[in-house]
Amino acid sequence: MNLYEKYINCTHKAKESISTLIPDDLVFPSLSGKKLIFNHSQEALNEDGYVQFTNNIKKCGFDDGEWIFIDANMASDFKNVVHLDYHYYRVKRFLQGHPGFPFTDKFIDKLIESKKTRRYICYNGTAQSHRLIFLNGLYNKNLIEKGMISLLEKPDDEDFGYTRDQLTHENRVDQFKELKSTHPFFKNAPYVITEHPHHTILYSTHRDTGPAGGKDLWCSIDRTHLLNTFFSVVPETVFFDAYWCVNKNHLFVTEKTYKSIAHNPTIVLGRPHTLKYLKSLGFKTFSDIFDESYDNIENDWDRYEAVMSLVETLCKMDYIELKSKYEKSFEVILHNQRVFLNDKNTYSKKLKELIGKY
Repeated sequence: MNLYEKYINCTHKAKESISTLIPDDLVFPSLSGKKLIFNHSQEALNEDGYVQFTNNIKKCGFDDGEWIFIDANMASDFKNVVHLDYHYYRVKRFLQGHPGFPFTDKFIDKLIESKKTRRYICYNGTAQSHRLIFLNGLYNKNLIEKGMISLLEKPDDEDFGYTRDQLTHENRVDQFKELKSTHPFFKNAPYVITEHPHHTILYSTHRDTGPAGGKDLWCSIDRTHLLNTFFSVVPETVFFDAYWCVNKNHLFVTEKTYKSIAHNPTIVLGRPHTLKYLKSLGFKTFSDIFDESYDNIENDWDRYEAVMSLVETLCKMDYIELKSKYEKSFEVILHNQRVFLNDKNTYSKKLKELIGKY
């Protein structure tokens, strides 16, 4: 019986836990047959998740020499884990080949000349703790009306409970007593800012896209949002440390950031060194427009406050001054578009290369 058959036929209850994390169709043998590959490249494990996986795979009868775990936590150094940035390739494939990409001179002129009705875009899907805290901060500073903001899920008691746990750890729960279901902003959620939420397609046509195929509209940006704003704030999937973990290395960049840096000046509410990682891929960031020192701040709360302060400064800046900064951003935007256009690699090719090593 080969490794794949051994895994599929495993009857231990630990197999159910692994299958919840990684469906069986994302588990397969390496080309040599000497390793079992677990493809988790759409998500990013922290230390706690990794420990749970390794314990479960041992209970299924596998030793450390029999498996490889593919993951999108680009900062992890866990044994048997290799990295593959699924969401980079996801956005790259979506953007390539569209008539609206890269931006034409005509469209750039239209963006510059367009009268901005808001200052920023801020897309929020699920009601995660850092998003609730950030949106609450915007509300308290009277900056909600300055942005085009979506929140596609109404926070429930469980969401607010997780947020209170995070705030308790940060010793800041007393500062956010208002974060509950009766909050004036959250009680009216969800907020959908277009007919097709915030994944309305930017271009006039589209084709099957995404590493696994399908019309991956989460990789697009509504053109009207670009015409009406100067910059984007991206509340990434992961912001806070998993404070119960010893190993804090966790860097997860999703389609939210990748699509944004190719279309609009971008501030990322994410893990430290996200911008540094983007630069390592060949992208440029917007240091000529923004103070990007927040990216180097390891302490989560200090980094949050730096981002909030930056957004507040930009929202209160004179319109003409902010417009002048915005006009300087297109060299970076066009560069980032070229990075996507010129990369001939694909997700499938990189996955095959990884598998081929084992």
